[in-house]
Amino acid sequence: MLSIARQIVEHTGAKVIAFDKLWVDKEKEQPIPKGDEGWEFIRKVGLNEVAKALSEGASVVYDDNNPRFEHREEVRDIARKLGIKETVIYLNTPMETIRARETTNKTTGERHEVELENFQKVAQDFEAPT
Repeated sequence: MLSIARQIVEHTGAKVIAFDKLWVDKEKEQPIPKGDEGWEFIRKVGLNEVAKALSEGASVVYDDNNPRFEHREEVRDIARKLGIKETVIYLNTPMETIRARETTNKTTGERHEVELENFQKVAQDFEAPT
């Protein structure tokens, strides 16, 4: 979990729903398809968990890269429909840091391994929040 997410959780008691952790946990239950199909499956699981936690009265930190505006809006819409205030926190993480985390993950396995083509697609499609 990112340190900022950890700090928010420690300060607020919110529930963390982290895309990478969901992927690792679900892959223990069943193989996750590679590429877009796997990404869409885990994203759906994450959004369902966000909706469930919020509807049960929990605050949520949804830890994902949400590369496109529409992805962030999906999460925000869940909160809005429940009448809950939502906030997007954008961390402009340097590519060197991202690559270092990727290397570390090869030994820790804390995050799922992103295929190069998917990594490049996210980097290409990324829309910084404004």
